[in-house]
Amino acid sequence: MSSRKPPRPLPGQKSIFQCFKTPNSTPDDSESSSTVPADNSQSFSGDNTKSSPKESTSSPKQFQADHCQNDGYSAGCSLGARFLDIGTIDVTRRLRMSDSMKMSTLISRFEPSRSWVKPKSTHGKSGAARRVPDLVFDTVNYPYLSFAGKKQNIAFRGKTEEKSNFRALINYRAEVDSDLHDHLANSPKHAQYLSPSIQNEFIHICGNQISDSIVHRCQDARYFSILADESADVSNTEQFAFCLRYIERQSSGKHVLHEDFLSFVQTTETTGETLHQLLLDEIHKHNLNPNFIVGQGYDGAGNMSGCHRGVQARFSAEFPNAKYIHCRNHRLNLAICHACRVAFVQSMFTVVGDVLFFITSSPKRLGVYSSHNDDGEALKKFCPTRWSQHSESITAFYTHFKSIVETLTDLQVGMDTKTMSTASSLQKAVLSFDFVVALCCVSGPLDTLNPLTDSMQDPQCDLVKAAQHAKVLHGLLAERRNDIGYFGGLWEKAVALATAHDINVCQPRVAARQQHRNNIAAETPKEYWRLNMFVPFMDHLLSQLHDRLCLSTTRLNAQYLLPTKLRQLSPEMWADIKQEYSPFIDCQAIDTELDVWKRVAADSPIQGLAEAVDETYQLYPNIHVVLKILLTMPVSTASAERSFSSLRRLKTYLRNTMTEERLTGLALMHIHRNHQIDIDQDSDQVKNLSGMVKVSSNIRPPSYLEPSQGLDIGLKR
Repeated sequence: MSSRKPPRPLPGQKSIFQCFKTPNSTPDDSESSSTVPADNSQSFSGDNTKSSPKESTSSPKQFQADHCQNDGYSAGCSLGARFLDIGTIDVTRRLRMSDSMKMSTLISRFEPSRSWVKPKSTHGKSGAARRVPDLVFDTVNYPYLSFAGKKQNIAFRGKTEEKSNFRALINYRAEVDSDLHDHLANSPKHAQYLSPSIQNEFIHICGNQISDSIVHRCQDARYFSILADESADVSNTEQFAFCLRYIERQSSGKHVLHEDFLSFVQTTETTGETLHQLLLDEIHKHNLNPNFIVGQGYDGAGNMSGCHRGVQARFSAEFPNAKYIHCRNHRLNLAICHACRVAFVQSMFTVVGDVLFFITSSPKRLGVYSSHNDDGEALKKFCPTRWSQHSESITAFYTHFKSIVETLTDLQVGMDTKTMSTASSLQKAVLSFDFVVALCCVSGPLDTLNPLTDSMQDPQCDLVKAAQHAKVLHGLLAERRNDIGYFGGLWEKAVALATAHDINVCQPRVAARQQHRNNIAAETPKEYWRLNMFVPFMDHLLSQLHDRLCLSTTRLNAQYLLPTKLRQLSPEMWADIKQEYSPFIDCQAIDTELDVWKRVAADSPIQGLAEAVDETYQLYPNIHVVLKILLTMPVSTASAERSFSSLRRLKTYLRNTMTEERLTGLALMHIHRNHQIDIDQDSDQVKNLSGMVKVSSNIRPPSYLEPSQGLDIGLKR
């Protein structure tokens, strides 16, 4: 297909946008507007209002004679636009035509009929065939880009362009649409507008509109936090995900918290200096003011969290108000990981991981397990980086303990030597009481932490809510650590499982000098396992939770401005809060606001931080700013990690060569699939599409277009 640039229209020619002028055009329009006749199915009005046939001042043929006197036709301008969903996806905020024409004029002109019924032929009595824009936009109910790229994430292309999914949908529709069939068969190849370059340009425009909408809301919010993470894609290219966390004030007066993905950035290095520069470039690229960044959320990797040369250290040195928050989910993950270093617990996790890998890594071994498993539930392997999810694997292992033991028994007969020896050693480890008691005693405390893990992954979670939930669970686990009855229930569970599989209930030998495990003497096996396994595990877990999730910071002290905690606010703490938030508030005026706020909040039913932000919006501006900044602080990097899940769906093995611009555009459309689009926004970008080229006058139109019906699609440049 031709890749030549769009030429200027010849003298006396009208562009396609001038041909779609409406009576409602503004006085600034460069050309005199012509009344567009009403169609049977849609209106040509620039304001998306239906025109009555009586309002037409000229017949359809007269309209075509006035606007289509130049030869050439709009062979594919609308074909590319139709399948790239200008009407469903927000094409761009800045789509401004050369003559100030609203994008809605073009969209309303191309609005699809949304009917799969074969259209009636326009040949014969009317003497007028469907214009190419109508033909194109009536081809498929929902444009391909919106349906395949935005909602269903289906690849556009195939091994060749002729065999791509994009062409397949068009050809499928052409089987029941004679006009489209004639258009594809007879129109010039360089005027069909189905090329990958046209797809990429529309994807870029759609992605820019979505990102501009996010940035606009973020700028209105004033204060925002940045979230970032990096991961390798299927082509082994390092991708850096950039997200924003901010608060939007809606027309109803409610403040809504957002965590929005903004872009992927390809990088060849992952040093703190390189990633810091990438962050700054993205911030400046989207016209964001870094002085209003109040928080930065990353994981605990050294290049991100390093206190000297990490991204957070470099960023904090340049913008001191951007406080670093270590992802709370990663902190919880580290707490569980350290707690599981107790010898008996660590040995149990190792055996469980080896058994799950041994069975699931071979289809033959997995088939043996399936023959013993009646409920059909699959085994859940350990995630190497998410220890908080280990409880699901342990619970599944306990539930299917009998099936696993029978599988290991069967694998010791009739298999290769390595398989039989491995199955024998694993079965011996599983059928030991050390393993059984650790399996039953660890699963309970880990299940207690699952609600905390899920709540901190919610974008609506804030630091106050996360800290409160962590303290509640810390107190609950502390009670269970000293509760003999709670351990008694776990012990009975372990004894029942051991008895069902003829495992002897016992305790290890007590040595005088033991260096590698706890070896406290006890009178009974129950007391031994409580003192040497359960209590140390709980102590490690409680200590890690307290140090990593329950400790307060100076910025978090602002939570004591909430009505439920206002009585706990001391003068020293209030002085620290004013010092911490001094760059954003009037320290003298806020003292007066606090005196009034104490009286009002005494009888206030407000519970959460978001409700307090709504309540203090107008009457207490400085307190409102303090609470708003606290609400904007990041809790976890779950939103950035979710973008990598989308990345794995978008950039697959068969789609691993797409450019970064196309990848970001598709990611924005796919992640923000519910983004509501305003098609009335102006744009300068459509007229610059390289594919929008005027067809030469010496090219014959398709057979179903009469010479007088051709439309000039030259664009002003």
